[in-house]
Parts: sequence; C-alpha cells; structure tokens
Amino acid sequence: MLSRTLGRLQTLASIGPRGWADLGRAQVALMRWGVRKATIPRGRFLTAARLDETGGHAGLKADGLVSLSLEKRRRASDLAWAVHQAARFGPGRPQCLVRSLALRDLLRREGLGPCRVEVGVRKLDGDFQAHAWVELDAVVIGDDPAHIHSFRKLPEVFSVDLPDSIA
Repeated sequence: MLSRTLGRLQTLASIGPRGWADLGRAQVALMRWGVRKATIPRGRFLTAARLDETGGHAGLKADGLVSLSLEKRRRASDLAWAVHQAARFGPGRPQCLVRSLALRDLLRREGLGPCRVEVGVRKLDGDFQAHAWVELDAVVIGDDPAHIHSFRKLPEVFSVDLPDSIA
C-alpha cells in the first residue's frame, strides 16, 4: 500500500506544468459533460446520425481520418492519461460516455482531430452491456483495443450541439 502511494506521488511530481494543466482541463471537461448528461433529457443527449451515401453524416461535414505523427499520438495519449486520472481521482466517477466526450473535446482543442466517439454493445453472460470509446485516426485512444473488439459498434452517433451558455 505504501509503495503504491509513493509511486503515485512520484508520478504526480514528475508530470510537470503541462501535465498539471492537462489534468485541470480534463477535470473541467469531465464536469462539463457530467452536468450536460445530468441536465439534458434522456434520448436527447445522443442523437443517432443517419449516414449519407458518401459515408459522412447527413447534414454534417464528413469527418475524414488523417494520418498522425508519432508526436501527435503521444500528445493524444497524454490527454487520455489526464482524462483517466481526473476521472479516477476527481469528484464523481464518470462513466465511459462522459469520459469519451471529454477526451474528444480535449483532442479537438489541441487540433488532434478529427476523432470520433464510438459506442458499442455486447451481450456477456446474459447481460446487455454498452461501452463508449474514442478513435483517432482509426486508433483507439485511452482504452484497451482488446476490450473494444468485444463490442459491436452501433451506427455512428454524435452529441447534441448545445448553446454556448451551457458549455
């Protein structure tokens, strides 16, 4: 127990100013999406997007994937770590959808998009389960790809656009 605590303290001491800023931004994004999820009526939080014939969203600009440099992948990994830590040790315990939306927002603010929040379902031991995760350049970010592959992706979804006064 003591060695684990010391290890965590060493990690926190070594993350530097950028890491602390990432943790702060991650916590704010998690809280923002947590509030949105709690205040938007069920069924309006996510809206199914019908894919048009070109593979993009009907009525939306298509989100084409781009190849990312190693530096950008590392930055995306740093942001995913920050969201994970903020969710783990911050107030509340946000579920995967809130974590994924928060990470997506951080990635986009860093110019690391386009990225997608994917939602999948599975039936395991008779129980229906759903999970959300982020893909950037068709690569799972901040989650275990082996875990993700056990879910069947739903048709693409996107979050409801909200007025700036809520954001």
